[in-house]
Amino acid sequence: MPGPLNTASEDSVSRWNRRILAVLALGFLSMSVGVFMDSGVAGKVATHSPEGVIGKKAWLSNNCMVCHQFYGMGGYLGPDLTNVVSRLGEETVAWVLRNGRGSMPDMDLTEEEISSLVVFFNEIGNTGVFPQQSWPPGWFPATEHSLTDK
Repeated sequence: MPGPLNTASEDSVSRWNRRILAVLALGFLSMSVGVFMDSGVAGKVATHSPEGVIGKKAWLSNNCMVCHQFYGMGGYLGPDLTNVVSRLGEETVAWVLRNGRGSMPDMDLTEEEISSLVVFFNEIGNTGVFPQQSWPPGWFPATEHSLTDK
Protein backbone atom coordinates (compact mmCIF):
# COMPACT_ATOMS: atom_id res chain seq x y z
CA MET A 1 0.00 0.00 0.00
CA PRO A 2 1.63 3.17 -1.14
CA GLY A 3 -0.43 5.50 1.07
CA PRO A 4 1.33 5.04 4.45
CA LEU A 5 4.82 5.07 2.89
CA ASN A 6 4.15 8.41 1.19
CA THR A 7 2.84 9.88 4.42
CA ALA A 8 5.96 8.79 6.35
CA SER A 9 8.33 10.21 3.74
CA GLU A 10 6.28 13.39 3.48
CA ASP A 11 6.48 13.79 7.28
CA SER A 12 10.25 13.30 7.11
CA VAL A 13 10.63 15.91 4.36
CA SER A 14 8.26 18.24 6.17
CA ARG A 15 10.35 17.93 9.37
CA TRP A 16 13.54 18.78 7.45
CA ASN A 17 11.82 21.72 5.74
CA ARG A 18 10.72 23.06 9.11
CA ARG A 19 14.25 22.66 10.52
CA ILE A 20 15.80 24.42 7.53
CA LEU A 21 13.25 27.24 7.74
CA ALA A 22 13.84 27.56 11.49
CA VAL A 23 17.62 27.85 10.99
CA LEU A 24 17.14 30.42 8.22
CA ALA A 25 14.66 32.41 10.31
CA LEU A 26 17.02 32.35 13.30
CA GLY A 27 19.90 33.53 11.10
CA PHE A 28 17.76 36.33 9.64
CA LEU A 29 16.62 37.48 13.06
CA SER A 30 20.14 37.46 14.51
CA MET A 31 21.49 39.44 11.53
CA SER A 32 18.61 41.92 11.83
CA VAL A 33 19.24 42.41 15.53
CA GLY A 34 22.95 42.89 14.80
CA VAL A 35 22.27 45.52 12.16
CA PHE A 36 19.82 47.49 14.26
CA MET A 37 21.87 47.28 17.46
CA ASP A 38 25.13 48.34 15.75
CA SER A 39 26.12 51.76 17.04
CA GLY A 40 28.24 52.28 13.96
CA VAL A 41 31.80 53.40 13.56
CA ALA A 42 31.24 55.51 10.49
CA GLY A 43 31.62 59.21 10.13
CA LYS A 44 30.26 61.96 12.30
CA VAL A 45 26.64 62.45 13.21
CA ALA A 46 25.03 65.55 11.75
CA THR A 47 23.85 67.75 14.58
CA HIS A 48 21.87 70.75 13.47
CA SER A 49 21.63 74.18 14.96
CA PRO A 50 18.15 75.73 15.24
CA GLU A 51 18.72 77.46 11.88
CA GLY A 52 19.94 74.16 10.39
CA VAL A 53 16.72 72.48 11.54
CA ILE A 54 14.73 75.14 9.67
CA GLY A 55 16.91 74.43 6.61
CA LYS A 56 16.26 70.70 6.93
CA LYS A 57 12.52 71.39 7.07
CA ALA A 58 12.82 73.54 3.94
CA TRP A 59 14.82 70.73 2.25
CA LEU A 60 12.10 68.22 3.07
CA SER A 61 9.08 70.42 2.35
CA ASN A 62 10.41 71.42 -1.08
CA ASN A 63 11.27 67.78 -1.97
CA CYS A 64 14.87 68.66 -2.78
CA MET A 65 15.89 65.02 -2.34
CA VAL A 66 13.96 64.12 -5.49
CA CYS A 67 16.74 65.71 -7.57
CA HIS A 68 19.70 66.07 -5.18
CA GLN A 69 21.76 63.76 -2.99
CA PHE A 70 23.81 63.65 0.17
CA TYR A 71 26.65 61.09 0.21
CA GLY A 72 25.46 59.72 -3.13
CA MET A 73 21.97 58.89 -1.88
CA GLY A 74 18.94 60.62 -3.33
CA GLY A 75 17.90 61.83 -6.75
CA TYR A 76 20.14 61.88 -9.80
CA LEU A 77 18.93 64.92 -11.73
CA GLY A 78 20.87 67.46 -9.68
CA PRO A 79 24.36 67.31 -8.18
CA ASP A 80 25.37 65.80 -4.85
CA LEU A 81 25.20 68.57 -2.22
CA THR A 82 27.28 66.95 0.54
CA ASN A 83 30.10 69.50 0.32
CA VAL A 84 28.47 72.17 -1.83
CA VAL A 85 29.23 75.05 0.56
CA SER A 86 32.94 74.24 0.81
CA ARG A 87 33.11 73.82 -2.99
CA LEU A 88 31.18 76.90 -4.09
CA GLY A 89 30.95 79.17 -1.05
CA GLU A 90 27.92 80.41 0.87
CA GLU A 91 27.18 83.34 -1.45
CA THR A 92 27.09 81.19 -4.60
CA VAL A 93 24.90 78.55 -2.95
CA ALA A 94 22.49 81.27 -1.78
CA TRP A 95 22.45 82.79 -5.28
CA VAL A 96 21.60 79.42 -6.88
CA LEU A 97 18.84 78.84 -4.32
CA ARG A 98 17.49 82.31 -5.01
CA ASN A 99 17.64 82.25 -8.83
CA GLY A 100 17.95 78.65 -9.96
CA ARG A 101 20.55 77.48 -12.45
CA GLY A 102 20.63 74.99 -15.32
CA SER A 103 17.79 72.55 -14.88
CA MET A 104 17.10 73.79 -11.33
CA PRO A 105 14.15 76.17 -11.34
CA ASP A 106 13.67 79.18 -9.12
CA MET A 107 12.08 77.49 -6.10
CA ASP A 108 10.49 80.72 -4.82
CA LEU A 109 12.16 80.33 -1.42
CA THR A 110 12.04 82.98 1.27
CA GLU A 111 15.30 84.63 2.38
CA GLU A 112 14.97 82.82 5.74
CA GLU A 113 14.68 79.45 3.95
CA ILE A 114 17.67 80.28 1.75
CA SER A 115 19.93 81.24 4.66
CA SER A 116 18.72 78.24 6.66
CA LEU A 117 19.39 75.88 3.73
CA VAL A 118 22.93 77.27 3.45
CA VAL A 119 23.46 76.56 7.16
CA PHE A 120 21.94 73.06 6.73
CA PHE A 121 24.25 72.32 3.77
CA ASN A 122 27.24 73.59 5.74
CA GLU A 123 26.38 71.35 8.70
CA ILE A 124 25.99 68.33 6.40
CA GLY A 125 29.34 69.20 4.81
CA ASN A 126 30.98 69.14 8.25
CA THR A 127 30.15 65.43 8.64
CA GLY A 128 32.56 64.25 5.95
CA VAL A 129 33.69 64.42 2.34
CA PHE A 130 32.00 62.86 -0.66
CA PRO A 131 33.15 61.34 -2.92
CA GLN A 132 35.87 59.84 -0.79
CA GLN A 133 39.32 60.55 -2.22
CA SER A 134 41.46 58.45 0.12
CA TRP A 135 41.72 54.80 1.05
CA PRO A 136 40.44 53.47 3.33
CA PRO A 137 37.41 55.76 3.34
CA GLY A 138 36.91 57.73 6.53
CA TRP A 139 33.66 56.00 7.36
CA PHE A 140 35.36 52.58 7.65
CA PRO A 141 37.15 51.62 10.86
CA ALA A 142 40.95 51.68 10.80
CA THR A 143 42.47 48.36 9.84
CA GLU A 144 45.92 46.92 10.36
CA HIS A 145 46.46 46.29 6.64
CA SER A 146 45.49 48.24 3.59
CA LEU A 147 45.04 47.02 0.05
CA THR A 148 48.33 48.65 -0.91
CA ASP A 149 50.33 46.59 1.65
CA LYS A 150 52.06 43.56 0.17
